[in-house]
Amino acid sequence: MHKVELNKLKLSLKDNGLVEQKTISNNKFKSTFYFSENNNGNDIWWWEIYKDFIKDKKKAKKYISYWPANI
Repeated sequence: MHKVELNKLKLSLKDNGLVEQKTISNNKFKSTFYFSENNNGNDIWWWEIYKDFIKDKKKAKKYISYWPANI
């Protein structure tokens, strides 16, 4: 991958909340792992409809998904 394209990819990962974790190198390649550490989650679309059925309804629940990238 061209260095300019790689830098654009790294910037995009950062802009989307992925944080560089660790780089592993050997004789043939170098691999860097990124992970979404600071994920606040997304609102659950049905929360307002069904919150009365939830025991602890004081705080709205969130969908939390984590994602990795390895380049």
